[in-house]
Amino acid sequence: MLRWLARTTTVFVLTLPLAATVSAQMTERRDPVFKVEPDLLEKGEVHFSFYQLKASTIQKKLPEFVELDGARFLDKEGATLQLTKLAYIVNKPAGFFSSTQMTDAAWLQTLLGGPVKSLTEDNYETKARGKLRVYFDSDDLSNVQSSRFVHAVSQSKKLDPITLSGFSTVVMHSADSVEIHNHVPFSPLKTLVVSYQLSVVKKNVDAKKQRLDFIKETEARLVRAYP
Repeated sequence: MLRWLARTTTVFVLTLPLAATVSAQMTERRDPVFKVEPDLLEKGEVHFSFYQLKASTIQKKLPEFVELDGARFLDKEGATLQLTKLAYIVNKPAGFFSSTQMTDAAWLQTLLGGPVKSLTEDNYETKARGKLRVYFDSDDLSNVQSSRFVHAVSQSKKLDPITLSGFSTVVMHSADSVEIHNHVPFSPLKTLVVSYQLSVVKKNVDAKKQRLDFIKETEARLVRAYP
């Protein structure tokens, strides 16, 4: 693995509308696959890591993320990818993250912040991502149809053993992005969410701008989805 120089960086305080779910405190972790610390997250912190790297660098230095690439984005010659990890606690019981809720077009519209149209089972047309496929599983991987994504979900749980006791997992796959969201009961009325995302970056996109956009979108998504 690359030698990450520090455990955390400056805490970014973002101005959020009043929300019961999260505080405005986002903490950037310098390890791309940082250890999840529920005690800190319960205080309202949102932990994240953000890296934008060439596919060749990821393959050599971050084998953990290679195993998460169910979409095979790393096979694209000369590709640059954005790698992110998020961990936070929301004021929702684990049962909220059910198949009915997670595959509902209205919920996906709230999550993505743009129009979503249901096409066929588990397939959607979205403004934010174009064509989107959503895989859902609860307790086992029987509903994750692609073997590559089954492997990616299993890898995500190996990276975060706390998610092995998770209630459900959702995989969101578009032409240039894949997200894996693990939902873990934290208390009767709270759920720990641990997410990974791999996205193909367009050419000539500045990494600093991408990072700021990621922070802003994370802020906005948490407020939209968990008011």
